[in-house]
Amino acid sequence: MIRALNRRMMCCVLVALLVCQSAPYSWAVSKQLKANLMKSWLITFSQILYPEDTAKENSYPVLSDESLTQLEALLNQDLDHLTDLHSRNVARLENFMDHKMPSNVLGHVRVENQGRPVASSVVDEQGRIEIRIDVEILQATFAASLANAMRENSLGLDKKTDFQLLSEFLEARKKLMEAKGKGTFGDFADIVKDRDSDLDSIEDFWSNLIDIQPRYEGAILFLMAHELGHFVLGHHGASCDLSKCEEFSSRELAADKYAGYLLGALVGPTYLTAFAFDSSFQALTGFDVFFVDAYGRAGFDSGGPVQCSCPYPKTDLRIETARNALDASVQEYARLYETDRGKAETTSPITIHCKSGKCQMSAPPWITAMFGF
Repeated sequence: MIRALNRRMMCCVLVALLVCQSAPYSWAVSKQLKANLMKSWLITFSQILYPEDTAKENSYPVLSDESLTQLEALLNQDLDHLTDLHSRNVARLENFMDHKMPSNVLGHVRVENQGRPVASSVVDEQGRIEIRIDVEILQATFAASLANAMRENSLGLDKKTDFQLLSEFLEARKKLMEAKGKGTFGDFADIVKDRDSDLDSIEDFWSNLIDIQPRYEGAILFLMAHELGHFVLGHHGASCDLSKCEEFSSRELAADKYAGYLLGALVGPTYLTAFAFDSSFQALTGFDVFFVDAYGRAGFDSGGPVQCSCPYPKTDLRIETARNALDASVQEYARLYETDRGKAETTSPITIHCKSGKCQMSAPPWITAMFGF
């Protein structure tokens, strides 16, 4: 009960900061609430991608070398999770893709700051994959995830642009950092003063903001899984010019197919239980968030890739390809679960244990941290 109360008060703090920008009184939050919010993924990660307190329309802030190093470390952890997932499911992937693949994949991620949203991969001299992601892709994906999560609440934000919502969030973050700490109940009374705030709706709003992390992480996981697909399918080194655009398109769709199946293996266990109704788990598959929310904002639909004159496949086709692969992966997991439960449970770091109609999820910290477990 105490945990629920603290969460509700944290909801009120954040919502008040977001929707009461013009309040005439000074902002004050309890020291504990402020400390909790400042340690949250939403605040700490936004400080890396958007270190300034204001946003500039149609441009992204230039990040320091220290920030790029932090982002690289986080993305290399994500790549480790993906290569582990690949190793767990290589036989299933080979059968589905009808292609022989290496069991173990080595590689690393390099974050670039070229001022243009580019994602690509190469094979280095040691035969490892090197995934290159420009920081603008990360910034665009975060901003898109933030804006769409904010629109899903009932606070009248649905008519505002991404830029307006990002600006309001950054202003709210600034107010939080500048807020003076005082007693919990005193600050709680100040923040909801003269406001018709329903605690349940506020908690729902906070839950939507919490969902930003799996939205963002899922989109980036899909992007990296797509590049991993190019590697294990042997696409690197293929020629690309205007006479071979059909082959280029086929390779892109094949990489989407691989990524959809791979991430389907990650969330497969959640589809067998009540967890299937939690859209935040489905967000970990990433393709919806990436193609719908971030694809255009990052500039992927404005032309072909740097090394090729051919355009990317249509977005709707890419979503359909990834979704069909996801469905096939989940269905295969369900069949395997029925015939060999022990083997099925080795295919994903997520396991679900049900007893007397109640189900409990077990997962590594990198997953549970996204959902506040």
